[in-house]
Amino acid sequence: MFAIQEKDGVLHFSMGSDMGLVDRLVGLAKEFMGRLGTTRFSEIIIVLRELLINAVEHGNAGDRALLVKGSIEALGKDRFCIRIEDEGPGVDPQALSFTMPEDPSQDRSRGFALIHAFSDEIRFTRLPGSVTAWVSVPRKEDCSWHMDGQWAEIHPGGDITAATADGLRRLMLTILDQGISSFRLNLSQTSDIDSIGLSLLVGFARILGENKRHGELVITRASESLVTLFRMTRLDRMYTIIRNPESEEDTHAQ
Repeated sequence: MFAIQEKDGVLHFSMGSDMGLVDRLVGLAKEFMGRLGTTRFSEIIIVLRELLINAVEHGNAGDRALLVKGSIEALGKDRFCIRIEDEGPGVDPQALSFTMPEDPSQDRSRGFALIHAFSDEIRFTRLPGSVTAWVSVPRKEDCSWHMDGQWAEIHPGGDITAATADGLRRLMLTILDQGISSFRLNLSQTSDIDSIGLSLLVGFARILGENKRHGELVITRASESLVTLFRMTRLDRMYTIIRNPESEEDTHAQ
């Protein structure tokens, strides 16, 4: 069973609990967002797919006779509200894990971690069981990355502040989900890091510290003022800070 209707910027759908129909709906959702002028929607698709998989696999336990219903509502071309309802008992958010598994080789328990990483807000209801997620298209940043041996080297391309930290967080989680656990953050283009940016670095360093593959976060090419900031806030105790690759004045995590 598969039915879909588009009206007034909302895509309504109803489908049987069949994984094959998940891909079909995701394809139609991409076309829907494209018609609205949205061209960067990978994060939205990740959230939609994971919510659908959860509804089919866990909510309805793979019973093809049970339905998954929902809608994708456009709140402008850069923000969407996704609501998924199944015929199961509902989700207890207290029983869910919203963090990536410590072992990157683990192939389960990533669904709601990804949903949480890419959503602005998530709400759960029971009887009927439903999940509603609000997802925004992230602003295009100059942040880039490449592999250098075993290291994922990330270039923020600017300051790490409340306005840009979320994009960097999403990128780092995406890289981590690929099984990469050694990160090098190149701050050659960064002159300012606010409290939100510092919290991001602290939180991600803790995630890597708990990783069974002994993940590591190294800060390179930090300016003198940023090194001073790290020392003042004692964040230099959490990770290695290298002001200049050729410099002998490096600060090592304790």
